[in-house]
Amino acid sequence: NNSPGLKAIGAVKCYEDAWVMKQRIMTENENKSGIYRWINKLTSHSYIGSSKNLSKRFASYFCYSNCLTFKINVRLSLDIIKYGYSNFKLEILEYCDPAIRLVREQHYLDLLNPVYNIAKTAGSPLGLKHTDATKKKKLVDLL
Repeated sequence: NNSPGLKAIGAVKCYEDAWVMKQRIMTENENKSGIYRWINKLTSHSYIGSSKNLSKRFASYFCYSNCLTFKINVRLSLDIIKYGYSNFKLEILEYCDPAIRLVREQHYLDLLNPVYNIAKTAGSPLGLKHTDATKKKKLVDLL
């Protein structure tokens, strides 16, 4: 069901083309803490995340090798590779104090039930590592 990704919420900022707006995304979110959502414009699938430093987190997403090696969310990585960054929009759902960001992230996970999020609990599992076999299978499935 893709409808949860379509729910309209009042995002603080919306970047309609993540690739074209990459520099603006990095500049406007430097040293800010908050909750964000990636949305695949073709499938409406979404991913909810949070960071103490949004600009630093987004830099990891825009590093294509991180997608290829699944250093970011596997499902999101595969679709970035498949569809390209320009078919994703990035929303800042809210800026918040780092001390409450996981509580706020959980609020959005519960509200929107994003397809790309494997873990449905904010902040967990930290440091999840996929086996090489899982990574290879996911990449083969993509091709």
